[in-house]
Amino acid sequence: MNWLLRVKGKRYKICAIFVMIIALVLLQNVLERRHISNLDHSVAAIYKDRLLPATYLYGISNHLHQQRLLAADATYSRAAHDVAITNLIKEYELTHLTPEEKSNGPLLNNSGRHIAWPTPTPRSSPHCKRLTV
Repeated sequence: MNWLLRVKGKRYKICAIFVMIIALVLLQNVLERRHISNLDHSVAAIYKDRLLPATYLYGISNHLHQQRLLAADATYSRAAHDVAITNLIKEYELTHLTPEEKSNGPLLNNSGRHIAWPTPTPRSSPHCKRLTV
């Protein structure tokens, strides 16, 4: 009979240990979900506030390069590139800008035209000089 009481006590101890292990596993699961959620938010913020603006700046650079290449053509109209550049600048300014980016000032003036870059001329670039010679 004495051994039966000892077994019951061991069973309760074993059950208590298993319950504690299950509780710890569940607590760890909740904490991991919270960390994953924070990580997901951080990655989304990096994508939205760093990667997308980089693609906007690349698009602006590409349109400016096209303008520079086509500046010598008399039939070329800058309007399409200007509209595309203005739209990209507006999207860029909607993202979260760092203090350094904010200190550079706005890229659009009050009338909505981009002001950050000078108007390209056919002879302002060494590449254009090479093409015209």
